[in-house]
Formats: sequence, C-alpha cells, structure tokens
Amino acid sequence: GRIDLARSFEGGWVASAALGRRLYTDTGNSLLAIGVERYVGDWRLAAALGQTRLDGGDTAASTRLQFDHSFAAERGRIGLILASGRELEGVPATAQAPADVIYQSVSTLALIGTWALAATWALTGEASQVRIEDIQRRSGAPAGAPYHRNGVRIGVRHDF
Repeated sequence: GRIDLARSFEGGWVASAALGRRLYTDTGNSLLAIGVERYVGDWRLAAALGQTRLDGGDTAASTRLQFDHSFAAERGRIGLILASGRELEGVPATAQAPADVIYQSVSTLALIGTWALAATWALTGEASQVRIEDIQRRSGAPAGAPYHRNGVRIGVRHDF
C-alpha cells in the first residue's frame, strides 16, 4: 500500500510526502518521498526526493524534476520529466541460486502531454529515454550489461 499526502500553501506552493510498503513472497520494501511544487499561472515546476529501503537494509535514493505547461482550461498539458537515482530489485531464490538483490543506476528523460479532444476525452502521449547503467548484484554474480530503452506511448483518457 501507499499513502500520499499533499498540502497547498499561499503563493502557488504545494508540499507533498509519500510513505509506501510493498510485500513480496520472500521480502519487501519501504518508500519515503518528499516533494515541493510551485505553480505560476499556467506553469508548474515540481521536485521530489525519494528513498527506498529493501528489507535487510539495502537502500536507494532518487530525484525527479518536472516542468509542465497547462492549456485548454487545464484539460491539456505538456511537460518534461528528468529523473535519476539508484533502483533496487529483489531477485527471488530458485533451485539453482539463493535470493539476491540487483542495484542499478537509472536515468530518465521524458516528454509528456495531454490534449483535450472533447468534454470528457483526451489524447495522452509520452516519449521517453531510460538509461540503465552500473548494474550490480549484492552476491557479486554477473548482473547484466548496461542498456537504453527508448519508447513512445499514446493513449486515450476518459474522465468519468
């Protein structure tokens, strides 16, 4: 589960926090994140810091910056996301190997958008590049080669 809290302040400022917990078959992780946003007219700048801790003590930190412009009475927007940090992934035990943890550096650049089509319909889109580097296993076993993932997503949203 996850709990997200946010509070707005005078002058277009918003502060937020998140606390989460995920449980898996053999282990789990906890998340703590804080963020701040600033709205000026149709523009928004947001920054967030996050910390994830796997059961057993391994931790990873992340940062995210987002810059958005709203239009069409706030039914549309275009934005840019920059994010980076360490990611932890639990690897369950198998008959051939004990449970392990993969550590990797992740950097993301994404252009996102929403365009209103009608009163309750919108077209959504994203173009992103994700770089995965410095992949390691806690056990020291081979972990895989760095790679890039580029993608485009297009969707339709309906507001109920």
